[in-house]
This record gives sequence, structure tokens and C-alpha cells, in this order.
Amino acid sequence: MSSLISERLARRILVILLVLKMVFTVFDMIQQGVGYSYDFRHHGWRARSAGLEMGKMAYNPPLYYLPVLPAANVAKYYDHGRPIIADNPNDESDHAQLLLEVVRGFNVIYLLTFYVSWIYFIFPRVTPSRRAWFLASLFLLTLPGYQKASTMAHPDNLLMGLSALATAIWVRMERLQKTRLRDGLLLGFATALIGLTRPFAIVPVAVLSLFNAVAQVRDAVRAKTRSLVKSLLAAIGRVALIGALTATIAGAWYGFRYYETGAIFDAYKESYVDDFQPYKQRFDYAHYYGSFHFLSLLTNPNRNMSGNDRPSENRLGNTFPTIVYSEIWGDHWLYFSGPTQAADPKAWVKRIAFLVALPLSVAFIAMLAVGLIRTAVRAVRRRVTSREVLMATMAVLGFGLFVYWQGHAGLLPGKNSTIKFLYFAYVAPYAIATAFGIRPRERTFHLFVGAILLTFVVTVPIAIVNAAYPIPLRLYD
Repeated sequence: MSSLISERLARRILVILLVLKMVFTVFDMIQQGVGYSYDFRHHGWRARSAGLEMGKMAYNPPLYYLPVLPAANVAKYYDHGRPIIADNPNDESDHAQLLLEVVRGFNVIYLLTFYVSWIYFIFPRVTPSRRAWFLASLFLLTLPGYQKASTMAHPDNLLMGLSALATAIWVRMERLQKTRLRDGLLLGFATALIGLTRPFAIVPVAVLSLFNAVAQVRDAVRAKTRSLVKSLLAAIGRVALIGALTATIAGAWYGFRYYETGAIFDAYKESYVDDFQPYKQRFDYAHYYGSFHFLSLLTNPNRNMSGNDRPSENRLGNTFPTIVYSEIWGDHWLYFSGPTQAADPKAWVKRIAFLVALPLSVAFIAMLAVGLIRTAVRAVRRRVTSREVLMATMAVLGFGLFVYWQGHAGLLPGKNSTIKFLYFAYVAPYAIATAFGIRPRERTFHLFVGAILLTFVVTVPIAIVNAAYPIPLRLYD
């Protein structure tokens, strides 16, 4: 691989870091109970009925909560098969939290599936060199947000795991050219399960279904035992069958939800969002998407940067890039920084992490832009749906949908607490694969390895709940 890092050493490094990350995850979940988890009352309400209780606020499908079905009294929430619509979708009872602990425990499985799928099954087959595979895997393991996500009882964890698993299935199919109907049905089923996690799952469901359909058409047309007309009819039949399977499973909850509540994606109470509406009407979108207040973030490396959580035109609270950066490399909403938000014990850890990660982040954005352009040019020239096209498409549409949502239904001027790494965590590996679609020279390779490992070290306390370096600088906060 290089004069300093052999492939054997690279594999050992990845195994060590992967084990560390999983140990951190288990420790975090033991250290911080589900009662400290983000929005645990809402998810406790869903868990007590295994996700099958109906209401406007039940916008996430029930798959994430189904592991506690044997302990749920579903009959309590249905009357002769008709759902009882809940008016107050919150539950912080001991019973709800116990069920939620069980649900959250499965996050370890989802995260391990996510890491293993990307590092050992997807990255090796979508990156052009072993060096690129190693860098992409290192970068993924460096991000501390996956440990924060895993301590939360939230279906985005299942979205991460299932999207990675389905993508690994597609990559294997494409690599081995196993695209017969049974292979397409397997991928269609895996894709459908993604749709039962979160509304954001519409992107991986749509993209994987499209690529699955293309593979089925290509396989049917290639058959030399049939005429072209029969091949096309066979292709249409395959696509229709797989599409029906995927759409039926993935869309079942939303159809049921719309029939009972008249809502599909509506996820907010009017009493909560009404105070934000006047500020939306005169919102400065150019500043919101185009401002990066790095120095202000260093001064207050968390939600206190904006000074308040109230609806307002506060420019520090209305800056998408700043909060996204703080969420990727830090703990902007203070879920991991101790029981109090008055003083951030990790303030200096975050400042150091933000400084160290800045050059790497700038380089990554530049590489991602180049990777997207390179992929688009190759796709046009070759007219093929390759693995790199899938990575780029998922990255653009996945993060694009999140950005669009931020400017519309998810926009909370002055507060913007909907900007969370958790919400686009499943998208990150697709962007990483696109950015590292390179064949780095040895010196560049070593430079990247050093930068990523340094960032990993300084972000370790951010990946561990309530942890901070015991350095004197903390005394000055």
C-alpha cells in the first residue's frame, strides 16, 4: 500500500479503531440512560405500542420499535381494528423508558452493520485503490456523530444500518453481475425495509429501486434465447413485480397513516411552529446557507453561540454551515456534554477539534466537488450506471433533501435545532466514497492518514459521553 503502511497494517488499524468505536458506543449507552436521549418522550410514546399507535405525530414508520412488540399491549390502542388517535404523543413513564431501552439496545447491531457494510463490503469495491479504501474507512470511523446517534432512541439508526446493508447487496450484485429476478427481489425487499424507517428514506428507496430496475432491464435484454420484444416484455414484468413488492412494503405505513389521520409528512404541532412563522416570511436565506461564523463558534462551541433558542432573526442562530460543522465535529446541542447546558465541560475539546478538523474539512469539500464532476463526466461519456454513479447520486439527493427540508418544513428561525448530524448520518458514507474516488500518491496518502488520525484523536472525547481532556484550559471557561 505504501512504504510506511502495508495493507496488513492498514487492516489492523481499521480493526482496532472499529473495536474502539463500538466499545465507546456500548459505554455511552450504559453511561447515559435513555431518559437523557433526544426527544425520548415522543419515542417512548411510540415504543409502548411497538410503533403501532396511530396519530399525526407518528410520522416515522413502526419498524424501529417492533422489537418490543411481545411486551406491547397493542389492543389498548385499537378498538375493533380501528386505531385510537392519541392527543398527547408523549410518555416518560418508567414502562415506556424500559421499552425504549430495549429498542435502543438494537442500535449497537445497526451501527455494527453500518460500519462493517461500508468498510469491508462497499468501500473496497467503489474506491479505485486500496489507499483510497483505507482513507475512506478511516474518515468514516473518525466522525464522532455516530456515537451520539447510537445513544439516541431514534429510527435514523435503523435507516443507517439498512441503507448500508441494501447498498452492500446492490454492490455485490453489480460486481458479480448477479442481476436475475431473484437477486432483484432480494434487493427490492431490502430496499423496502429502508422505507419503513424514516421519511428521509425516500431517497435511498428511490435511488436503489431505480438502479435495481436498470439492472433488471439490462439482464433481461441480454438474454440471447428471446427476441427483443420478448426481452422487453420480460424486463417490464420484472420491474413491475419488484416495484410492486418495494412500493407495497415501503409505502404501507404512509398509506395507512394518511387514511387515518389525513397527514403523511406533517411532523409538527401547530402550537410549536406558529411562533416561527412570522420569521419565516422575511427569512434571509442567503445568509442562512452562505454564512460560516467560525470565530464565533470557537468562542462558544455549542448552542450558546446564538445566545438563545427562541424564534428570532439572530444571525448566529440562522447559519446552516456553522451549525452543521458544529454538529459534525462537535456536540452542538450538548447531548453528550454533561447534565447541564450552563457550562460546557468539553468547550476546549471542541475548540481544538474545530481547528484541527478545518483543513481536513476544506480538503474533503474540494475533493467531493471534484468527485461529483468526475462522476458526472464519466457517466455521460460511458452512459452506464456504475457504482460511483450510485454513490454520487445518493450523496447529492440525500443531503440535498435535507438542505431543502431545512429551508422549508424543518426551518426554525433563531433556533434551528433540526440541524442534527443524526438526520443526515446515513448520507455521509456516500459522500465519503465519492470524495475518495482517487488514486493518491504516496506522499499525499501519508498526509491524509496523518490528518485523519490526528482528527480521530482529538475527537475521541466528543464520541464519549461526558468525557473531556483534563487540561488546565478548561478552568478558564
